[in-house]
Amino acid sequence: MAGVGKTALMQHVCGMEAVKSCFELTHWIWVSQEFDVVSVTRKIVEAVTRSRPECGELSTLHELIVEHLAGKRCLIVLDDVWNDNPSHWNSLTAPLSRCAPGSAVAVTTRSNKVTRMVSTKVYHLKCLSDEDCWRVCQRWALSNSDANVDQELVEIGEKIAKKCQGLPLAAEAAGSALGASTSWKHWDEVLNNDLWADNEVKNLVLPVLKVSYDHLSMPLKSSFAFCSLFPKGFVFDKDLLSRYVHLFFSFL
Repeated sequence: MAGVGKTALMQHVCGMEAVKSCFELTHWIWVSQEFDVVSVTRKIVEAVTRSRPECGELSTLHELIVEHLAGKRCLIVLDDVWNDNPSHWNSLTAPLSRCAPGSAVAVTTRSNKVTRMVSTKVYHLKCLSDEDCWRVCQRWALSNSDANVDQELVEIGEKIAKKCQGLPLAAEAAGSALGASTSWKHWDEVLNNDLWADNEVKNLVLPVLKVSYDHLSMPLKSSFAFCSLFPKGFVFDKDLLSRYVHLFFSFL
């Protein structure tokens, strides 16, 4: 399910000292729906070598992975895997078998077929309760406000949290939208936004993100418009992005 927190949880786990101390190397590879063995293998090579590979031959790419990872205890995270073809999976992970004992490959996916293909250890994330969704909303909406919130706002916030249907990403987005103002009028507008009408769980995340987007300032909306020019999964350099955005605004 989208927005339930698979990637966020995996990022948290990878950042834990107890986990980092178990591995010499940790590499994160975003896979996506458009799965191509060579392309994803190139991403792995780029992650482990910190440079774009010039070659396109799968065997050569495998050799580069083995050269950098062989004998080392590694944690390889493959994020957002959709392809459930066993032969593709075996080809992708073949060079990773040369890592030292104790190495691990962690996968995030929405597909039950993928989980059955890649692992015997599967962790299914459950949705949050309405109460926990409200806590997430509060964290984003009231981070800079007095803890003593008007009861009317609390009641509206709890109704909004219920609309999030247990999805942490939806709760964060809703809380961000609420954080623009602590006025009753603003919170009521968020609650009664027409986009909530699309309340199917599978379609909820984008509508609630749109609610959050609609309440951004114009400079932030323009920044999002600029970032949309790049493909999904693109890794930004913070300083370079800042210069790009500045240049982008100069043409507006």
